[in-house]
Amino acid sequence: MSTTKIRIVPEPDSTSGGVASGSSALAPRENDAIVLRFRIQADEESFEALRAVRRSMLREESTLGRGEGEPSFADAIFSSDGIVWAVLPGQKQLCLDRIAALEERVARALNGLPGSRLTSSSRF
Repeated sequence: MSTTKIRIVPEPDSTSGGVASGSSALAPRENDAIVLRFRIQADEESFEALRAVRRSMLREESTLGRGEGEPSFADAIFSSDGIVWAVLPGQKQLCLDRIAALEERVARALNGLPGSRLTSSSRF
């Protein structure tokens, strides 16, 4: 079993700026996009697994479609150290769920567990 790890760490979104819950001073309107940001902490092996899992999830979205109101994973911008995803406030939890699924599938792929759906095709 591999000891390689990956962490995708959420950062404060650009609209709320990390405002404490209960404050609505900077709360976004329902039609205003918020920008979710995540920091990627991964070694080279983990990053390659992340790239492969992302490609797999994009293929699934393209083939199976998205759920109602679900933001497109293709709209998330991936770089070597982070993910940026502009979405509507009502889509935030769906995005967080997708990022959690991505992280979980990368961990399974690194440990060689079933369900990782890793392939070695094109780059980001």
